[in-house]
Amino acid sequence: MNRPNLSRTILSLLLEAFPGSVSGEKIGATGGVSRVAVWKEVQRLQGLGFPIVASRRGYRLVSIPDRFDPDFLELYLQRDAPGVRVVYREEVDSTSTLLRVLAEEGAPEGTLCIADRQTRGRGRRGRSWFSLPGKSLTFSFLLRPLLSPSFCASCTLLAGIALAEALEGLGFSPVLKWPNDVLLGGKKVAGILLETATDLDEVSWMVLGIGVNVNLEERDLASLPFQATSLLLEGGVSVPRVEVLRRFLARFLAAYRQWKEGGDFSPWVADYNRRLAFLGRSVTIVGGKSPVSGTALGVDGSGALRVMEGEKERRITWGEIA
Repeated sequence: MNRPNLSRTILSLLLEAFPGSVSGEKIGATGGVSRVAVWKEVQRLQGLGFPIVASRRGYRLVSIPDRFDPDFLELYLQRDAPGVRVVYREEVDSTSTLLRVLAEEGAPEGTLCIADRQTRGRGRRGRSWFSLPGKSLTFSFLLRPLLSPSFCASCTLLAGIALAEALEGLGFSPVLKWPNDVLLGGKKVAGILLETATDLDEVSWMVLGIGVNVNLEERDLASLPFQATSLLLEGGVSVPRVEVLRRFLARFLAAYRQWKEGGDFSPWVADYNRRLAFLGRSVTIVGGKSPVSGTALGVDGSGALRVMEGEKERRITWGEIA
């Protein structure tokens, strides 16, 4: 067995047994190698930073490592998100730019591009997205729903709910700023960007790009032109990035399988509106030919924002809340 396969076998068995131990004999039998070969490969993994300890009972993962190593991450994520394929880059200009290229080359749905650092991450309306190695969670996810492009926008809202649920599971209380921001304490903690390619009247692919400020400190965010925060600042403790990612994918894919059958967002309207920032308050929508101001009434079954402008209700399908 070559080294990559042995490494993957070891990590797979350790994850399956976590937090328990796996004997060197079992690993060797599974991988078709000697216990000495197992010991040498474990030493190599320890040198890379994997928290593996050895005892009379065998080998054990002390904790789930907060690493983007593609073999480990793919194994870890596939327990809750079967079929996910990980493409990792230590540094990239943009995970979405890379994934768009892979999509055009035929990469399958479920391909996940993740990077420790983006140099030119993109947000809505030409903005950049800031990230730092070891502190940020920056990834893009490839989708290929057989839908009309008219249904695509609500997928951004679906991702917002899934990310909010992931953060709630970690003890946070996020709200959603239509259409693509997640807020904590009134400040931006995450952003979502959906890019779509179409072929006639059908979607060819969608790239869902997400950035989360996980363990950034105040000094890291000081230069941003808008109010931002992080999970570390709001919760007071460091949060494993891989756990945020695992929870998001598990929740998003469960909803996505239903959504892509017809693109109807109606089953999630109540969940979204329950978390909607500025619900029932005055808002201004920018990004179109002219701003629209009124009272936010919530989103509808297509993902459009309902706004009461004077005596008239309008459906807003473009722009963002200022």
